[in-house]
Amino acid sequence: MSFALDNASLYICMWSSGNVSTVELSSHFRCDIIDYAYLTQQCAVEPFQAKIQLTVGDTTAISCVTKPIAVRFGPAIGHTLAVSAQLWAQAFRNYEWDVDTPAPSAEFQVIVSRYVICNDTTHPIRFGQALTDEDILLGSRQCHFYSWRTHRVKEVLRVGVEEGAWVWSQPFSIDVDGLQLCSLADCCMQDVSIVVKVSSLSFTQKQVTLSGQLVVTNLLAEHLECHILPLVDEACGSQGEEGQSLIAVGKSTPPSVLLDANRKVAMRIRFHGLDSVWSGDIPLQEKSRSGQPWLVKVPLHDRGQFLSVWCRVICQHIGQGVKILAMLCPLYMIRSYLPVPAKVLIDTPGLKVHLEAAVNGRGEQQQLYCPGTVDHSHKLTFKLDNGVLPSNPYVPLSYTLIDQRKFLKIDDKDIDIDAIVASLNEVKAPVWPFVGEEYENVVWVATEHPETHVQVKYMPQGPFCSTLLVELQPWALLVNVLGCSLVLMVEDSIVCRVPHQGVITPPKLEHTFNLGLDVGEVVHASQPLQLARPDWGSSFYMPRISGLIPNSGNVQTVIQCGKAVAFLSIASVMVEEMRVITVRAKYIICNCTSLSLQISAFAVKEFERHDCLKEEQRCVQTVLPHTENKSNLGLPIVQWAVLGKEEGEGELLPYIMLNTGAGWSCPLRVSDGMVRHSFSIPVTMNADCQSNDAYTLTVQEHSGQVFLSIYPEMHPQITLHNMCRFKILCAQGMPDSDGKAVPETANFDWWCGVEPHSYAHYSLPATSQRFPDIVSPGNWPPLVLALSESCPPREGTLLWSRGINIIETQEQFVQLPGHGDVKVRVEVQCHTTHITVETVSHVEISARDIRSRLIHHQEDTEAVETSHHVSLSHSATSYASDYLSATSSSHRGTEQKMKEAESGASFVSADDKKDYFPLDHTVTVLQDYKSPALLTSSLPAVTEHQNSAMEKLPEPCKTKHIHATFFLRGVHVSLTEDIPKMRSERTQIVFLSLDNVCVCVKPQFLREDAEELDVCVSIGDLQLDNQMFQHGGYDFPVILIGQVPKHNLGYGFSLSVPPSHLIERFSSDSLVVISASLETLNKRGCSCTVMKELKVSFGPLCAYIEDTLITKLTDYLMCLLPTMLVLLPPSSSGVSLPPRASLVPISKVTYWNSRQIAFPVHLRTLTVEPLSLLLSVHTSVKLYIALDHSPLQFSAFERRTLITTPYRLGHTLTMHYLSGAIFGAGWMVGSLELLGSPGGFARTLGTGLRDFVSLPYRGIFEGPWGFLVGVTHGSASLMKHVTAGTLSSVTKLAASVARNLDRLTLDHEHLARTEELRRQRPQGVTQGLVQGLTGLGISLLGAVGGIAHHPLQSVVSEGASTRGLVKGVGLGLVGAITKPLSGAAELVALTGQGLLHGAGWTYLPEVRQQSIIEYSFSGASSRLKYSWKLIAELGAGCHTLLHVTEATCVTPSGNYEAVALVLTTRALFLVDIEEDLTRRILSLAELSAVEHLSDPTLLCFQFQPAVELEAASHARVVDFVRRSSGMVADIAHDSAQSEVESSLPGSPVLPEPPDSTDTLLMFYVNPQSRNYFLSVLALAKRQSEGRGFAVL
Repeated sequence: MSFALDNASLYICMWSSGNVSTVELSSHFRCDIIDYAYLTQQCAVEPFQAKIQLTVGDTTAISCVTKPIAVRFGPAIGHTLAVSAQLWAQAFRNYEWDVDTPAPSAEFQVIVSRYVICNDTTHPIRFGQALTDEDILLGSRQCHFYSWRTHRVKEVLRVGVEEGAWVWSQPFSIDVDGLQLCSLADCCMQDVSIVVKVSSLSFTQKQVTLSGQLVVTNLLAEHLECHILPLVDEACGSQGEEGQSLIAVGKSTPPSVLLDANRKVAMRIRFHGLDSVWSGDIPLQEKSRSGQPWLVKVPLHDRGQFLSVWCRVICQHIGQGVKILAMLCPLYMIRSYLPVPAKVLIDTPGLKVHLEAAVNGRGEQQQLYCPGTVDHSHKLTFKLDNGVLPSNPYVPLSYTLIDQRKFLKIDDKDIDIDAIVASLNEVKAPVWPFVGEEYENVVWVATEHPETHVQVKYMPQGPFCSTLLVELQPWALLVNVLGCSLVLMVEDSIVCRVPHQGVITPPKLEHTFNLGLDVGEVVHASQPLQLARPDWGSSFYMPRISGLIPNSGNVQTVIQCGKAVAFLSIASVMVEEMRVITVRAKYIICNCTSLSLQISAFAVKEFERHDCLKEEQRCVQTVLPHTENKSNLGLPIVQWAVLGKEEGEGELLPYIMLNTGAGWSCPLRVSDGMVRHSFSIPVTMNADCQSNDAYTLTVQEHSGQVFLSIYPEMHPQITLHNMCRFKILCAQGMPDSDGKAVPETANFDWWCGVEPHSYAHYSLPATSQRFPDIVSPGNWPPLVLALSESCPPREGTLLWSRGINIIETQEQFVQLPGHGDVKVRVEVQCHTTHITVETVSHVEISARDIRSRLIHHQEDTEAVETSHHVSLSHSATSYASDYLSATSSSHRGTEQKMKEAESGASFVSADDKKDYFPLDHTVTVLQDYKSPALLTSSLPAVTEHQNSAMEKLPEPCKTKHIHATFFLRGVHVSLTEDIPKMRSERTQIVFLSLDNVCVCVKPQFLREDAEELDVCVSIGDLQLDNQMFQHGGYDFPVILIGQVPKHNLGYGFSLSVPPSHLIERFSSDSLVVISASLETLNKRGCSCTVMKELKVSFGPLCAYIEDTLITKLTDYLMCLLPTMLVLLPPSSSGVSLPPRASLVPISKVTYWNSRQIAFPVHLRTLTVEPLSLLLSVHTSVKLYIALDHSPLQFSAFERRTLITTPYRLGHTLTMHYLSGAIFGAGWMVGSLELLGSPGGFARTLGTGLRDFVSLPYRGIFEGPWGFLVGVTHGSASLMKHVTAGTLSSVTKLAASVARNLDRLTLDHEHLARTEELRRQRPQGVTQGLVQGLTGLGISLLGAVGGIAHHPLQSVVSEGASTRGLVKGVGLGLVGAITKPLSGAAELVALTGQGLLHGAGWTYLPEVRQQSIIEYSFSGASSRLKYSWKLIAELGAGCHTLLHVTEATCVTPSGNYEAVALVLTTRALFLVDIEEDLTRRILSLAELSAVEHLSDPTLLCFQFQPAVELEAASHARVVDFVRRSSGMVADIAHDSAQSEVESSLPGSPVLPEPPDSTDTLLMFYVNPQSRNYFLSVLALAKRQSEGRGFAVL
């Protein structure tokens, strides 16, 4: 990516005071991005002129005015950006690695290019772009990241193979996925071809695999040596030893082999490393009769011994050639699903051979070595390593047990050899032991196994493999992921113990069984459990027990462990007739914070209520590990302490409490159906002060388990600041009654307390109960306060205050029972309501009363002039005396005065903090008064408090405010389809035009630690065009546009006009306005920015939608996703989980959902203004249905105090607008063209009637003549609208009928032809009549010809069959009826359209800009292309690229040629731009620049060739060099190297001394880059001569 500034002008102004500085930049901006397909520069942002001004002073202001900006985006640009993001991310990861931490050995290689060429043959090959000199050598099993050599010629590739000499293939394309066969020309009388496979790595990247015609895959565990020989005579076999050899490593596929298509070949195999003889010849062709594989006897080292293997030969026909797969596989394989290894005893009675093999188990496939051939039978006996007796009876193994014809025969239809080879290596089955993908990295533990039942099955190893697979399947697997050891009990006796992450195969459980836990030395058993049988159907009477485990599902069970209880979840699933039983903890907790947490889990009876918990009651405590970097791991909560009496009524309710070391949180019930709990954990701030931190607990239920995740709360709902000297309790109040609080939990007496001079975070229980529902502000409950007592309060002893509204910012006095009045200040900051509680001082003075008494005092003392300070002091003193006397009255009087003060007064307390002093003079009066005797007796501590408060008064805010103003005359975004195709063109898909885009950022409200910004974005006009309309296939040229056309949008625009004036002029009539309010809070060294309010408004819009366009745009936009543009690295499998960790993995879906819940969408206000939409729809899925300008009115969408998830917010928005569309269904039905659009006719008639009445009424006020003109114009308008409405209704009805009749013809060719003709709209009534008659004639001819055409076509395509003939005749008869009717209806429609268009009564919006087609050969080469493709010396690392500039070369004959001057550290390269070839290489030692002051575009070089020495001088120099060579060997070596570099190999540099015409080289270049080029050239030349420092 490169940014360019042309014609840049920079102005800097600084005032002498130094407080204000102004910087102004004016330039033409441009952005280019590399297209990695051709290594060319693709323009992403077209050049536009802009003016930017920055002013720095007390306030920082930035403004920008630009002309229209054109932005292009497509898959090619998206690929470059995605690749750059991958490279930068990889660089940052490498930078962040510690020095002591080794980098990963196999890091993912970012594929930069658009093509990856892979050589899958045994020979090295050469390839390159056809019609160029490109020649790239690629070894066997190597790949090359390829970009095209040049974009000037056709993008086709050629491949060369060495057959005595290099032989090249015919050019072929690599842009379309698929297989193709490319033959090599003149290949030594051989017909050798290369198979080219093109597959997509991503939407923009292709993998091109070059392979031979023979592919050998070895499924055996041993290495094989293969020898491919030509068959001279099929009866005699292969002759001679000539041929090709390759090594097939065990369980792998070696490189493919090139074959001669004119000769048949055979293959011999033997074991690698054994000097045994070869096997017999294996014809590499399918058995035409049976299609069965070849049985091959591979000799062993011992004479007469052999091993039988299968060789399956599969042929895939590709064009005129064939691709062959030779699959070598064993006769037998074995796979065991047992969790422990086993031994298999193989007895072959026919050969009297006894063998023993080990089977690893756990789903691993192993080769089973059985002697003999398929005609021998074997007996298998299995034995475990734990001393259990071998299986009885034996298991027979032979191919006679199966139907060999069906087993060995394959389906030869649609064979894909590459897919077959890929399927042999990939694992499709789920990972053992089949408990979920999240358990892939778990290290399973094998324990002592009891006797069990095992089923043996025989099946093919794969769809194309001939191996007989023996599978050992236990009847069930018992998996323990409980977090602790598990005991299996049958009939009150312990069968076995299963550790955490242990797997066993239990004995056959026909009846009930129990699961137990070891608690100390006692085993506590669960309730009886029983497995449901697979043969039980719905009609079977199932036993009524609570512990019935279904075949597929889960069940909950409880284990009583003394004073504790364990909640278990047992899951069951059937996998290949095996039953997998997983015992899990019902509750899993995950710590996603940065602190280690302690958890206390306990359970209480449903109807019991307890006091605050004691420490000794928390008998189950577990320290959660810090899992921030491993957030997909959780800790099972197995045991829960039971509180209260065991004989209590009701079910057990689970609660948890959390602790970080300073105290326990509120008891949180985790089974109440709420998905989000907001709570706080106490923390210690200092020795005397305690506070708490806010956290969030998310609860998700999935597959019978409850996942608890703990996150830090970013925006707690309430932060209560207690500035009093006593502890305060807070709770949620009841909306309808004061003095009552809602309990935090139903089973515990717990209240949130705030210590004196501290703060605490608190969230109302209603917030958690209603999440994620969107609640209106009026339904939020209030907050109530209470005074904490010295001892824990009993039920009913707490007295609560009246409710406090937490939604609005306010300040009020609240009576705190037991203390008196306190002042409560409510303020909302960053979605958190800060509530400050302060005691009410005796000197609370009303500012309103002070002002009134001051005025009254000045009126009474007009005769006596005194100083303003004395009068102010006297008035304040008198008022203070009055106020103090009033406070000594009864409590009711005080309450009345407080109510009067609350009604409209502002209060300032002597105990207030520094942030709250709305009136400075009220405090100043009390401080500056010079006679303290009047206040000493009544206010002994006021002065002291006032002074301390004055000392803490904040200084004036010195924060620099940022004002930003941007005015963009226009933003035009075009989405292009630029994936290389056969024509290598870039076509536009859609074009978005935004006019008069205004962006304004202003600080609205500021204080010392916070800043609030108002951001407003307005768009004057908007239009979304369908750029594919002119290519055909679509009905609407425009997708979205405003209803009211706007003219003169750019009137008065100039770069010299300040953007604020432009915004005032153009923003008032904007089509789209988006307003947002952002708040930034800086506290405690951290910054937080949130969006408080969002308001969106749209003007009247018109939308034109058709189904074909929506489908095209959906597919196109899906391809623009970053995950679809590039090949992403494989997902990391994660670290293995050892059993001692006692952790369990959590699925990614659960983790992502918990994050969505923990960090919801917060908005104080979300408003979407009412929307007026005219909707036109064309859809033709089964029936052509069209809507014509159906009016839809959507009401405003407004929500306040929004706390919800993105999904719920989107669902609410969708339902709002869906309901609006349903309410407008009447107008939609009335706008159907199939009904003649009566709704449109009614709107048109209404417009005519309105004009008919309104115009004469307006003319009355202008006199008789005005009235006459009004009547005339009104009558004309009525006649016009009635005629236009009637004609439009008839035209739309006829067009809709014609289109539906065309679909009833069932003739796709006729439908496509008529649709294309229909989109050519007539421009007049004559043209419409001509087109209609032409269409009618074609329809009549098609109806008559279709009677014969369709039967003949059916016979040709489907053969001579009765069904095809009847189908063709039926299509012909249907078309004979429907086609003439369609043509007649289309005649009426086209005639009406022509009449409407000619009269100017129809309106269809037009595109802003016609679609532009760009071809790839018009791009300019990038610097990367010169390094990788055009200049070989740069790619070899001999040179360093310094500068590239395009120029026009003046040839000696006077012609002009476009060249590129490529300057390196050693030479100057002249590259022909038209042909992308290096024309000349000039050494820097032979060049000198010639300056031309008169012409700034002229660049001249003086060519100075080396001067040849005379013979005598040359001899003396040679003699001197020989004598001094020993002393200056290094210098001589450098000189020789310099001499070689001065005349570079392959350079067309003058083989003989040039004449006078070649000594001067002239070029015309851009004057802006000329001086820079000369400076770099001088520096490079000085460095090449060894002068100065090496800086390049």
